[in-house]
Amino acid sequence: SDGCLFEYADISENYLTGTVPAEVASLKHVDLYENRFTGIDRLVCESQPADQLKYGCDGILCKPGFFNEKEGRQTSDSSKCEPCPTGDIDHPYFGATDCDSQDLPFGGPAPTPPADDFNENEVVREALET
Repeated sequence: SDGCLFEYADISENYLTGTVPAEVASLKHVDLYENRFTGIDRLVCESQPADQLKYGCDGILCKPGFFNEKEGRQTSDSSKCEPCPTGDIDHPYFGATDCDSQDLPFGGPAPTPPADDFNENEVVREALET
């Protein structure tokens, strides 16, 4: 074993924000679509299974302004990240499954984070560390 507590995680459709942390690279499969990620650590993109590497970061999450209605990422040559149609409001986050701003996770802008020192990226990191 490589020391990871688990190999699969589905943390899609949450309020997670910021950059997808490098620690996600230790997972064999992770679903991250429909969050509020504004970046992806390069290590995550470079650590994909060999059959997904050719898609670059799109194999993790479609970039802002693009979507994949099935998983919010490119999963094959025929299941690509497509640009949002002209006239639609571009989805501002990575991992969109459509371009309708009303379908952003939990609708509308992200809530104000709690006043304490809660850091969701730290929670993800701690969950992935042994």
